[in-house]
Amino acid sequence: MADPLTVAASVVGITVPALHGTRLLLDDLQRIKDPSEAVKNLKEDILSVDMALNSLQAVEDREWESLGGTIVVESN
Repeated sequence: MADPLTVAASVVGITVPALHGTRLLLDDLQRIKDPSEAVKNLKEDILSVDMALNSLQAVEDREWESLGGTIVVESN
């Protein structure tokens, strides 16, 4: 079983590029004038993903450590 710091590093390693890509896409969508309903919904979905990734990134190392091995088992 992986230790909590390894799990946290893996999550951060995935979160940072995903967050960057999401922000770039959100910036592009916000520049569109008169978006159709589909684009508006896509923009809202991307904003939700962005907020979720920001929340995940805000979790501190000591909080990951307190999760112990449970997080590894539950995330598989």
